[in-house]
Amino acid sequence: MWRRAMGAAAQWAGLDDVELPANVWDKTAVMELVARMGFEPDEVQAELLCWLDRDVVLNCTRQWGKSTVGAIVALVRAWMEPRITVLVLGPTEGQSGELVQKAREFAERLTGGVKLPRDRARRFSLVLPNGSRIMGLPSKPSSIRCYTASLLLVDEAAFVKDDEAYEAARPALAVKGGQTWLLSTSGPRHGFFYKTWSMGGDDWTRRQVTAAECPRLNAAFLEKEKRQKAPQKYAREYECVFGADEEAIFETELIDKVVAKDAEYWAF
Repeated sequence: MWRRAMGAAAQWAGLDDVELPANVWDKTAVMELVARMGFEPDEVQAELLCWLDRDVVLNCTRQWGKSTVGAIVALVRAWMEPRITVLVLGPTEGQSGELVQKAREFAERLTGGVKLPRDRARRFSLVLPNGSRIMGLPSKPSSIRCYTASLLLVDEAAFVKDDEAYEAARPALAVKGGQTWLLSTSGPRHGFFYKTWSMGGDDWTRRQVTAAECPRLNAAFLEKEKRQKAPQKYAREYECVFGADEEAIFETELIDKVVAKDAEYWAF
């Protein structure tokens, strides 16, 4: 039945020859769809693209391609499942919009260049022929609470300053039993990305990729960066090491040391 509905949607969009997808959990079908997008994943990226049924937290070097992989994950889910919503959060609406734009570029390769519409409610959005939507949102709790989603994807999650935005977005997955993907370079040692990476437990699949593990990065450039950056900044950007919050007066570890965990509190 849903294939007939997708066929009608494709015809409405002028896309009569759009190939209807197989099961989204079929790894072979996923990789075939990715190949049709013209994207050749490296070994780690291919591994991630086979984890669509998991909650994933990715801690990786700068310029590894996390936003590109995030865009493909969002598009694969939306392309292969009719009438679902994928929510994309970022530190700003413009940054989440960049990921949606990448997804649009890949989607229009699948449609043979036919332009796809956006959702009228959101400037950074994409509506596919099967009725699914990819929505780029600002990291504001009030802008998130109205959605029901099958996938929540947070780009540069370590730098989304408002944890309440993430907490407001999570219940959007409750009806569909959807997945969450947190993608980021390492950031400060606080916030939901750090807590999920270090203390999230077995509910999450974790993957780390350092600059040394990314063959696309120029070795001479990395050596220059290592000479010119403070060691802790280089480690954060390229070696997946969480660091102190540069805007904080006191480091998190110092606060933890001086707070008595077993203190007895008196009620007055």
